[in-house]
Amino acid sequence: MSKNKRYYWLKMYEDLFKSKRIKKLRKLSSDFFIIYLKLQLISLKDGGRLVYTGVEDSFASELALEIDEDVDKVQITLAFLQSCGLLEVEGNEYILPYVEKCTGSETQSTRRSRKSRENKALKELTYNKDEKALQCNTTATQLQRECNIDRRDREIEIRDKDNLSYRYINLEPKEAVIQCWRDVTGRNIYQNNSFIDKSIDQFGIDFVLESIQMISKSDYLMGKTDHKIIIQYKWFYKHIYDVHDGKFSTFIENTGKKRKKTKNKTDEYNQFPQNDYDFEELENEFLANK
Repeated sequence: MSKNKRYYWLKMYEDLFKSKRIKKLRKLSSDFFIIYLKLQLISLKDGGRLVYTGVEDSFASELALEIDEDVDKVQITLAFLQSCGLLEVEGNEYILPYVEKCTGSETQSTRRSRKSRENKALKELTYNKDEKALQCNTTATQLQRECNIDRRDREIEIRDKDNLSYRYINLEPKEAVIQCWRDVTGRNIYQNNSFIDKSIDQFGIDFVLESIQMISKSDYLMGKTDHKIIIQYKWFYKHIYDVHDGKFSTFIENTGKKRKKTKNKTDEYNQFPQNDYDFEELENEFLANK
């Protein structure tokens, strides 16, 4: 597998040529400034460090060989840079302190991705220009295209009107839930209902709005059956998956066990008649309205 090559470049401050040290260096000779730039460039990969390897008799001679410059000019440049703090010496190394801050780099894969995005954008721009040119070829073609565009726009408009997120796009998530609940059930929810925020955080606004919409498809949840239940948001939050999956759309009320048709019993202590309650049915109704 080939190594992911890294590319480097030197960045410059916008006020570089306003620096007194740079002005003085250029005043001595423009060649000295060029040498300074070359030294920075060859030190990029090592974070501004220049290492003496002993190929030449002196560090200045070795650097002059590497950057193809006159030895004397390199010596003068090094002396000036060291005198004004633009060069530091540590053993057999020269350090250019500002290089590390001014180094930019990217890997080969990153560069490839960036080039790919640029080429894609260029192709899209070219395609758009060609498309506009083709629109002017014939009147018939242009009219046909305009008809197609109008039809597409109408389809998008119809689709967006059916999309709940689009319908409440101008509202904050919490306000959208409250408005959607009001539109579907005809009832309000208090702003401080903590289950609204919980449902949005846990399931996402789109899922919550879709689930509320599913309530309208269930006569049971809409209170149109004999039970005439009124669901609360807390119950909706706890059963949101069942509601969203439409399990209540074809829900048939289950009143529990069949009641025994017996006459009212009489309490043996107070002789008052007792009602025969179906406690399972009462519990389900209580939970549904909780």
